[in-house]
Amino acid sequence: FCVFNFSGFVFEVLYGIAAARRIFTEALVGVIGRPYRWWDVQPTGRVLNRFSTDVNTVDNAITGILGVIAGALCYLVGHTIFLGIVNPWALLLLPVVAVLFEVCGAKYYRTSIREFHRLVLTLTSPVFDQAGSMIANQVVLRAYGEASEALETLLRHLDRLQRANFTKFSLSLWLAIRFQLVGAIITVFNICYPVLQYNGVVPRQSAGLVGFAMAYSAQLSNILQQLIYNFSDVEMQLISIERLKRYAEEEEDLPPLTLLPAGWPREGTLRFEAVTVAYRDNLRPALQDISFSLSHLEKVAVVGRTGAGKSTLLLTVLQLVPVTRGRVVLDGVDLAGVA
Repeated sequence: FCVFNFSGFVFEVLYGIAAARRIFTEALVGVIGRPYRWWDVQPTGRVLNRFSTDVNTVDNAITGILGVIAGALCYLVGHTIFLGIVNPWALLLLPVVAVLFEVCGAKYYRTSIREFHRLVLTLTSPVFDQAGSMIANQVVLRAYGEASEALETLLRHLDRLQRANFTKFSLSLWLAIRFQLVGAIITVFNICYPVLQYNGVVPRQSAGLVGFAMAYSAQLSNILQQLIYNFSDVEMQLISIERLKRYAEEEEDLPPLTLLPAGWPREGTLRFEAVTVAYRDNLRPALQDISFSLSHLEKVAVVGRTGAGKSTLLLTVLQLVPVTRGRVVLDGVDLAGVA
């Protein structure tokens, strides 16, 4: 048991930290490479939640629990062997108890706790988002007298989060009660085992071996419970890796990157070719069929009323808004493929 626990910690240090660092790096690179429109519709609290709660789970929970599972498996094998030597009749009940544990754990608890854990992670994002917005806009909220309403909104988000956490905790208690009832089967059998020996139903043994069997039977049911809990926890915590991997995945509609020549840009010649820009698919274009060219060292002033598209023109050059149609070319390079 000690060897497997120690090997689990070594596994965590050597491989777990490297895997966690790789997952975090891929998610961070994927988020930084997202287009501006993605940030425009993505709540800040959701991003903060994944890079705080989910990253903490990957760093501390998943890798550590793998070593605990390995140690518990070794402990289970050792206890089963010793119990089989002292009390072979108890091994007949072990498969029944293991099946009942797995039915309670897998059929009901594991599927429910996984989805409630996902719900808890989802409901944490609005709390982060609302708290961050209140801190960033505290002066405006106080000036307009909306601080109390913003606080009530935060408390409503916290109430939803606490309800999900309470239900998740209740599921663990639900499983614990049923585990205790099922585990009592082996304990009751081993307590009755000396009575069966006294009546000659089974061969008699020394008092030491009988006490040894009774102590090990109680520990064996606890080990089975711990294994079911650990496997359920691993399946539940893997949701954090799934959520981070979604941020690491590239968007399908992104154009291929262009290999830039050395020293680009040299002259700064800018050309718009029938460019149309819309912030959303369901909104009218902010720029429509715009075509012009700016030569080297040429100075141009863009003048227009509010909402004419002056800021959108600059954002298009910086590739912060998507180009629906047309091209923006700088020194002969299409900016759509420039990261």
